[in-house]
Amino acid sequence: MPLDSGIFEMTTCCIFSIYYQATEGFTARDLLVGGISGVLQLNGRIFMALGVSEGLGGPAQSLMSTNAVVMTVLTCIVDKQSLSTYQLLGLISGLTGAFIIAMGDIIFAKMSRK
Repeated sequence: MPLDSGIFEMTTCCIFSIYYQATEGFTARDLLVGGISGVLQLNGRIFMALGVSEGLGGPAQSLMSTNAVVMTVLTCIVDKQSLSTYQLLGLISGLTGAFIIAMGDIIFAKMSRK
């Protein structure tokens, strides 16, 4: 992700955080959850940058782009929400696309050897 979009993202998160703290208050649990999510976000960005700079950019980006799919699955599991038909089709196509992009080179290399 470019630096300018990261700055925009962090500014937006700060604005929402200030609003949340003003309306809902602030607890140690909020600090813990925010800290953990920040560390995970930072690790994801570092590994994404390493994946693009040291290896193939397409597979690394496709795996990074599955965040919406992972969040949808977690929402279904944690909040026990059900998926509509379109959401299920989007989930399947997202996972299929990420798999094809991430594993496409390996699969096609094995197929061309035969």
